[in-house]
Amino acid sequence: MTVKQLIQELSKYDQDKIVILTEPDLIGWDNIGQIVEDGSCIKISFDGERED
Repeated sequence: MTVKQLIQELSKYDQDKIVILTEPDLIGWDNIGQIVEDGSCIKISFDGERED
């Protein structure tokens, strides 16, 4: 997914909602920790306060 695609997808939702990361089965989650640019990629890391 590109940055443009991510922004387009998120723009469909209430802008005050919290974004979390989850496994493909939608069980367990974590907050976004950092977003960094690394060459041709944007990396999004977990915060580390994982919930199961």
